[in-house]
Amino acid sequence: MGLRELLVGLERRAARPLQRISRGRLMKVYTMQEIRGLAELLFEKVSQEDFDLIVGIKRGGWPVAKYLADRMGLKLDSIRISTDSHSRFRELFYLQGMETGKKPMILERPKERYEGKKILLVDDECHSGGTLRLAKEYLKGKVKTAVLVWVRRPGLEPVIRPDYWAEIYTGRMKVFPWQDTSPHYIHPLEAEI
Repeated sequence: MGLRELLVGLERRAARPLQRISRGRLMKVYTMQEIRGLAELLFEKVSQEDFDLIVGIKRGGWPVAKYLADRMGLKLDSIRISTDSHSRFRELFYLQGMETGKKPMILERPKERYEGKKILLVDDECHSGGTLRLAKEYLKGKVKTAVLVWVRRPGLEPVIRPDYWAEIYTGRMKVFPWQDTSPHYIHPLEAEI
């Protein structure tokens, strides 16, 4: 076992007591069954429009984008964007009511340029909207945005509001199955909704 695997295992075990102590008030741990239900709600909303393709924001947005592309019969591409909020303990900044302030940057570009295409840009969540804004500006098409969960916090207005969302979350912490701290961890590129 490598150092990374050891640390991830310790982090998962550390998250379990916090989940039990908070009894859902402090932390929401999503199961794949809940994710499927949210993905289906999102599908019902976005399927009312015609899109040329779907672009998923890796890593967390990939399972959702893949599910929607399969259901809608659309081409799928990806963009990978990184911020320091992608650390395993990113939620702690929000738990304390702070933003990290680091700007997102593109690490992996889509395979093609899609200027003029009608694109559905998909991510798993929206906090500040910085990731969605950067991806939307890069794609330069007729881009609509969709997220499973729109995280709304007092005093935190996003720089871009998602066009579609399945759920608005106002709690303090939440963990998706593809986040390392989830007790139900599934690698995001392997997760099937």
